[in-house]
Amino acid sequence: ARWNPENYLKQLHEIEPVVTRFFEDVMVMDEDPLKCGNRLWLCSRLAEWSGRHLDLRAIVFT
Repeated sequence: ARWNPENYLKQLHEIEPVVTRFFEDVMVMDEDPLKCGNRLWLCSRLAEWSGRHLDLRAIVFT
């Protein structure tokens, strides 16, 4: 599918439960350096995915 804001938001909506559960159930900054590194890597991949498909800085909340 072509990447546009509508398709991006549809995919974001589909992964939202998984992302929410991750941040609610997982301590990202774990004391174990390996776990912490892996979890930060996952966060970075999600941010990178978002950055490739949509400039979230363009969203204005009023």
